[in-house]
Amino acid sequence: MAKENPEIRKVLDALVGIFMEHNLCCYEIGTLFNRIRELPQAGHEGLSKSDREAKTRALNEQMSKESSICYRMGLKYDELRRLLGQQEAEALIENDPKLSFTDVVLYGKVAERFSESQVVAHGIHKMVPLVEYAELNGMTLADADPGASEISLLQNDGRWKRRKFRDCSADELGQTVIAIKAQRGILVDDTLDSFDLD
Repeated sequence: MAKENPEIRKVLDALVGIFMEHNLCCYEIGTLFNRIRELPQAGHEGLSKSDREAKTRALNEQMSKESSICYRMGLKYDELRRLLGQQEAEALIENDPKLSFTDVVLYGKVAERFSESQVVAHGIHKMVPLVEYAELNGMTLADADPGASEISLLQNDGRWKRRKFRDCSADELGQTVIAIKAQRGILVDDTLDSFDLD
């Protein structure tokens, strides 16, 4: 079995380690977000604008860290895919209860196309739907900064509007990808990420 091969076991163990690091990072992001949300507005109860800015800066730094971790996870998955082939790598990841199959595969697609600095600059949660958008539309993503890439976003009124990737939000791009998949009859994953838990 593939898991018994020492080289594959080493890559898989590293992937699981990075995934656990990611889970901790996500917990820290959630904790920071909740602290910011619970803070009184600037000017009330002695909270200064600089206090709020410091918390927001810490949250942004944690989000950059998460993007970097996801990029590394994608690189490890790509390494595993090169060792085993696409189908066997996907089967191995899908059967490992410590890993999220969808996330790992998508991070691999991002790492395959972009540098870590590009992923950190734009954020993993924006880069994943960009890769999905590009695949759905037969779009080739250049090695240059993806921020200049033109994207057609679905608007609330059902019309399409072209914008540069750098000017799109992750939510707009994600909703556009979902709409394109729905129009084409492609199954859309329904994850907790799409729910507002408040």
